[in-house]
Amino acid sequence: MAGVQGGNVEIRDFVEQEYFPQIRATLSISTVCGYNKIWRGYGHYLDAITFDAKVADCQKILRNIAQDNPNLRRSTIRHTKAFFSGIFTAALQSGRSENGSNPWRATKLPNAAESNETAAYSPEDVRTMLSVLPPPADLIVLTMAFTGMRKSEGRAIKWLDIDFERATLSVQRAAWCSVIKNTKSKASKAAVPLAPDLLDKLKEYRKKKPKDTFVFSNRKGAPLDFDLLARRVIIPALAETKVRWAGWHALRRGLATTLHSSGVADKEIQKILRHEQVSTTQACYIKTLPENIRAAMATISFQREGNQTPVTEGSNGPSVALPTDVRTVTIPSPLDTIK
Repeated sequence: MAGVQGGNVEIRDFVEQEYFPQIRATLSISTVCGYNKIWRGYGHYLDAITFDAKVADCQKILRNIAQDNPNLRRSTIRHTKAFFSGIFTAALQSGRSENGSNPWRATKLPNAAESNETAAYSPEDVRTMLSVLPPPADLIVLTMAFTGMRKSEGRAIKWLDIDFERATLSVQRAAWCSVIKNTKSKASKAAVPLAPDLLDKLKEYRKKKPKDTFVFSNRKGAPLDFDLLARRVIIPALAETKVRWAGWHALRRGLATTLHSSGVADKEIQKILRHEQVSTTQACYIKTLPENIRAAMATISFQREGNQTPVTEGSNGPSVALPTDVRTVTIPSPLDTIK
């Protein structure tokens, strides 16, 4: 783990030698990776205090973080406060601090910009990406956009997870940082349908990677770093287009929004995204579109002629008929083939 340089050795040593080993055993790997990122980015602010710090000292740190990072969102500062608070609580519980109470609990968040509305890519956005991205970035974006997988799941898929005969992908695990673990819930571990064109592209790509275990791997055979790919390849490639990179989850939200706009029932979308609760799908992933955008999307075909998916009436509109042996739907090819 990258340590914080200089300053207060007491807090730094506790965090790296005791706190992180403790939370690795109790928290999800995604949460630990998020805290590690906060520690590397903002942990040096704790160099100014000790475990005997007062509320005013902690409040000053939050204020300094906000002032030094004007583009930082309020949600990030909130997560940082929660992380720092957890450190001080653990110090109290272990006897490393004799403060008597956790001063971070009485602090207030400083003024900062609220988080932007979460993005959801349209099919046209994805087409634009595919027109400028080089391999294998184009195939990775296509895979993520029309399977609805989470970034961590996409990184961890193996060739043995793909059933080329049934055109399905079995989501089994997730890769966070360098750690590979099972998916976040039972609902997450399910079959994902593969569109015909995507299936063909994966077959072609496999010929170039016959010995690899992971579908998208680096030179060492480990899961590819999708964030590094975005920084080095995707963002520069999109610079000459009107599409801006909004993160991998925008592809997942885009699938939910497009299916919803096409009349697929929310319960079916829940199964495609593999959420435990349909309320999560409705509240966080389906984005309501203005009427002019709805009209524009109506001109975009999601199905190839002669390959229509049967629909049935659902509780909130038509729904895609589910195969009896697969927990999700079969989505026809939504895009033109990759260049």
